[in-house]
Amino acid sequence: MALFNRAIYVLARFDKYLLMVHLSTTAQRLVQTTTWQAGVIWGVTTTNVIVGFIQESKAEEAIAALSKAVTTEATVIRNGAKLRIPSSEPEKSNCLLEIVCFFKDNYDRPLLNRQFPC
Repeated sequence: MALFNRAIYVLARFDKYLLMVHLSTTAQRLVQTTTWQAGVIWGVTTTNVIVGFIQESKAEEAIAALSKAVTTEATVIRNGAKLRIPSSEPEKSNCLLEIVCFFKDNYDRPLLNRQFPC
């Protein structure tokens, strides 16, 4: 089932405008000239789609791995009190003062420390 879903995902990438131009050029070359030109255009286009799919899947895996290794906390003012909470728990009424992002095993050196005026 997962293979079928990936195949559908790859085929869905053919809806991009530039890919449609390449495929229509392939059809035009197939009708007007020799088939090797159409084959080259089709091969390059298909290779581009496959490489794009592979790069996107690797990027998604890398982002998932980073999100497991990194934690983010926010400093907010809630009901008049200054609190440090996980960044996934702010409420609409909170006033955001600061966001700090760091690796879970190293709280000494933050990756990101952004302060906001409130």
